[in-house]
Amino acid sequence: MCGITGFFNITESVESTFSSLKGLVERGRDGSGIFDGSSVEFFDFDKIQNIEKLKKLDNNSKYSFGHNLHSVVGSVSQPLIKENKKLIVNCEIYNWKQINEKFNFETNNDSETLFFLLDKFGPEKISEALEE
Repeated sequence: MCGITGFFNITESVESTFSSLKGLVERGRDGSGIFDGSSVEFFDFDKIQNIEKLKKLDNNSKYSFGHNLHSVVGSVSQPLIKENKKLIVNCEIYNWKQINEKFNFETNNDSETLFFLLDKFGPEKISEALEE
């Protein structure tokens, strides 16, 4: 199971997210990522133990999200970001390859498939689209 964390309306949200992910590192050692509201940075806790190595992130951001990946199916770094859409998720979609074929998605795992479904149909229409 992946490790997911986030902080809202606190100072030093990125530092808090980094520390929280570090505490959850055993939930996923296949890669980590932090989104600070405007930038995302992906890293490996086995190589980076210090937040100062993450240059792109703004520690003064009002919120941040983090994810430690435990790769079961494929390896796609999270948070997933496209324009103004962001997703951090821990899921298991057993028929993700069939969904990719049905909608001509080119994804590498179930989380990415969910992101593409949300982007294409929105949360209200996913079930309807899958039933067709």
